[in-house]
Amino acid sequence: MLETNYEEVIQDYRKNIDGLPPTGNEFKSLTKTKNELIRSIVENQMATNGRFDITPPNDACPDCRGLGEIYRLQRHEVTEECRNCVRDKDGKPTGMFRKPCNTCGGTGRFKKTSFRLTINVKCKYCERDENGEPTGTRLVKCRTCQGTTQVKKLVKTGKIENSTICKKCNGSGIAPKKTVGTSVLSYELATMLKEVITESK
Repeated sequence: MLETNYEEVIQDYRKNIDGLPPTGNEFKSLTKTKNELIRSIVENQMATNGRFDITPPNDACPDCRGLGEIYRLQRHEVTEECRNCVRDKDGKPTGMFRKPCNTCGGTGRFKKTSFRLTINVKCKYCERDENGEPTGTRLVKCRTCQGTTQVKKLVKTGKIENSTICKKCNGSGIAPKKTVGTSVLSYELATMLKEVITESK
């Protein structure tokens, strides 16, 4: 069981990389060690809770959320009972889905005209209740499980299948420092424009 705390790892890492160029060998070595530790923390949390919950630092990289790497978690296929099916008396899925009847619009009755006489008749396509009255619903094959009562889905195993270093932060997990303001005009062009403006006044 891994006891290492994510925040402690990040704090210690930041102390060590402070002032180092992000392309240097020492930076890369420290980053690799830090990311191996974080990978272990993530896998440990996944094994324990089925999910990982790492709070990113205040200036976390927006691409990797402060992890330093982009993870692809292993998944395996599991089969489970369909949750959308109508249940039988024992609570088992039937492979059928209940929906409003198309013929009567869910009312259980519809108007029928015969010999210029309009009468209100019971819908013969609806399900029947205990008294034999139409319920306004009908059973159709469940679209979720296609009538099989079983559905397959992919579940995360908790193991990291592969990881790639985040390109935005070079694996540090820290948002790159943003340069405030971008030069639009060169100094020479700005001087020329200034002279033109001054002359036109």
